[in-house]
Amino acid sequence: LRSLRPGRNAQTVQFETMRKGRSAYSNYVHASFGGLGRVTIARGDRGGSVETSSPTNSVWFGRFLSGCHRRMGDLWIPDRALTIDEVLAALSILEDDWHSHSSQPGLLLDIALTGALIVAGGGAGLRGEECPQIELGPLRKHWPEGEDHPRAPHVPLVLVGRFKQPEGLKLYFQPLAVKSASGIEYKLWIQRAIGVWQMLGVTSGPLFRTMATKSRSVRRATIADLDNLLHDILKRVQTRMHGVLP
Repeated sequence: LRSLRPGRNAQTVQFETMRKGRSAYSNYVHASFGGLGRVTIARGDRGGSVETSSPTNSVWFGRFLSGCHRRMGDLWIPDRALTIDEVLAALSILEDDWHSHSSQPGLLLDIALTGALIVAGGGAGLRGEECPQIELGPLRKHWPEGEDHPRAPHVPLVLVGRFKQPEGLKLYFQPLAVKSASGIEYKLWIQRAIGVWQMLGVTSGPLFRTMATKSRSVRRATIADLDNLLHDILKRVQTRMHGVLP
């Protein structure tokens, strides 16, 4: 029944979405009284076998899922990387915006954060969910070290979070060039983002932040929160420069 529900990218949901029902049902059974019994045997997460009474772990259900997958197939829509030309075009538009709205801190913030998102994500090779982990406080603290380095001035990009499953929160340093050979201004855009936040009285916490809907408190943004910034500038590139972004 779930496989017949409307999907986002196709008429119906994808197999990977449909099969989540199996996990939900088996978790429910295993968390309930009598969930572990001598009906079927399933392989455990760490090897070995576990006796379970969940019908979703039966041989028949495993073959049923295999048959579903073969019939439904997969519609794979990967994200495409931005090209250098697209990045330079986006930054060029943002540069014009920056000078056009120099007296409006609210608009300058969105412009600076969009530029910082593009250069930090691309320059540091960050995955989407890693971009919001950039931390303003340590970035400001170590900025003079990168700026005044005697041999290799750089941008001391600092992320806060869990990396490769260490215990507790860690600081992760990713130095970036001041400017790339292709003309991408890493330092300029991250420095602008820091400066606008300082104008607004913010000197610590996440570089990318948003307001929680219910509690009205500041929280670290998710990559979904930043989608609008990225897609808005790409739409403008597409509108103005068809040769760069068809």
